[in-house]
Amino acid sequence: MVKLFRVAVAVPISLSMAVALAGCGNPLKSLGDKATEKAVSQIVETTTDGAVTTGIGGSASLPPNWPDIPTPSAGPVMSVGTEDGFLVSFPSSEEEMEGILAQLRQMGYKDEMTMDYGDAGKMVVLVGSEWSVAIMYGQLDDDDYHASYTVSPVGE
Repeated sequence: MVKLFRVAVAVPISLSMAVALAGCGNPLKSLGDKATEKAVSQIVETTTDGAVTTGIGGSASLPPNWPDIPTPSAGPVMSVGTEDGFLVSFPSSEEEMEGILAQLRQMGYKDEMTMDYGDAGKMVVLVGSEWSVAIMYGQLDDDDYHASYTVSPVGE
């Protein structure tokens, strides 16, 4: 129960704090601000007793122990990792994401759910033998296409 609580607390805290600290406009464009990066990371680490790793903007990278799951070519703009799973966001394109979904299917991942939000994007949940992968991707504004991954062990 504590593990699930850490994930349930860390993800909303990191996202809401990033938005709150980034100010107006597209929060993902503002996440590169060093003060925002440092404040969000400190809040999450303190709140979760160091059980959560975070990266925002320039400090974002794939969390330690990231599984063999393909990601967009651009580096992440936000990442959260716990012993129970990962949340990572990337700039991307619809074509790149469709290619990644095809790769996951070739690796044996099966579609569990698909939701089409029209112009806002899509969400696809795939399940493999070890990992469940939920990917939400779409247009943030006129210039930015974005993909967010939530990855958790199967059965958790």
